[in-house]
Amino acid sequence: MDLKSLFEEESNKICADCKDNNVAHASIGLGVFICDTCAAQTSELHRNSGKKVWALALDVSGSTWSKQSLANFIDTGNNRQVNARLEAELPTYYATPWPEKYGPCPEVIRKTFFNDKYINKVFTQGSIARGLQQRFSAPEKWIVLQKRLRADNQYFDRKFQIIINRNIIQYFINPFADPQQETPKQVIEIDNCDMFFVTSPLHELPQNSAVLLFRKSNEYRFIYLCSSCEQDLVDFYNNLRYARQFRASLNLSGFGMDVDTANEIKTPTHHPLAVSYLYKTGPSSGDAWRRRFCILINRTLFYMARPDDASPKGSIFIGKLEEAAKGKLYGFYPSLPKDWALRGNSNLYPFTLTTPTRSYVFAAESKIELDMWKNAIESILNSELSLTDGKAISHYQPKSFFSKFGSIFSSN
Repeated sequence: MDLKSLFEEESNKICADCKDNNVAHASIGLGVFICDTCAAQTSELHRNSGKKVWALALDVSGSTWSKQSLANFIDTGNNRQVNARLEAELPTYYATPWPEKYGPCPEVIRKTFFNDKYINKVFTQGSIARGLQQRFSAPEKWIVLQKRLRADNQYFDRKFQIIINRNIIQYFINPFADPQQETPKQVIEIDNCDMFFVTSPLHELPQNSAVLLFRKSNEYRFIYLCSSCEQDLVDFYNNLRYARQFRASLNLSGFGMDVDTANEIKTPTHHPLAVSYLYKTGPSSGDAWRRRFCILINRTLFYMARPDDASPKGSIFIGKLEEAAKGKLYGFYPSLPKDWALRGNSNLYPFTLTTPTRSYVFAAESKIELDMWKNAIESILNSELSLTDGKAISHYQPKSFFSKFGSIFSSN
């Protein structure tokens, strides 16, 4: 078999790691085909892994490969065979890389997955029994991470603890705290939190920062985290995903729902679907326009004064489009409400998001950003609500209400 024939196999037409269909590279030592992004972000790891032959440039004719290199690559296997061996016990909660077409994937996710898959081999057959996954699947886990203060940009060590059977994450100001002796600074319900890695430069946060987002007393909080050890932060992230998936399986089973196909099981945490500055105005046409940092996570749009604010100015839950037929007016309109004007901001690109309680009017700074928000919001409007989403609706209590909409939108 030559390289071209091997490349034409279906399993080799998608990236072995992130499943992107833009395959343009091959790793001789690993025997896998990978995409541009995975090749670019893990090339140093390939070269430093100690294998005899490492090459990432793919020439399907094989003309630039030596006979020995080609033989080594073919003998190693292909994407299907390598993944069957190295991903035999890959947990569904573990954060694997995703194609860039679904949004920016944090580089630290790709690198950690590479190390765990190819170097540490923590997903091979029998790895769970050998305890190789214990560092990110513990029922009770503590770790020291750096937390940003609410008042300024300083980061200090804090001790975080996940306790799954109590449904809590708690952190202590003293990084050497004994949880049995000291009172935690904050206690967060696992069921009411989320976590994501920061990829947008708009955040102006340290590299490989993450955000722990949670709701308490119908208000949202953002906790900004980082670590000098990338592995520690990713392990905490995956352990939280494990905890949320476990909690979701309990909740779903209690309602007699199908655990295997539920969104909460497949997606225990959520990366942002859209991030940018938007101009936002109030519920009345005469209200002032203010520039807000906006971020869309799962079905909730948060808007805040600054990208690193601990508490958002407000949040908007986005339901399902079909509910409009029942009088619940969730919808997206790439225009202003009728008789409204941008008033001095004519170069902006407005859109209106309707909910059962009021309309929210925004304006993007470019057509590209408008399209990003349109695609993200419409994908949510056309998706099914999960059990967790239903709980979010019941807890969501907007501070103010707007009048019934009627036909308030202009024809254009």
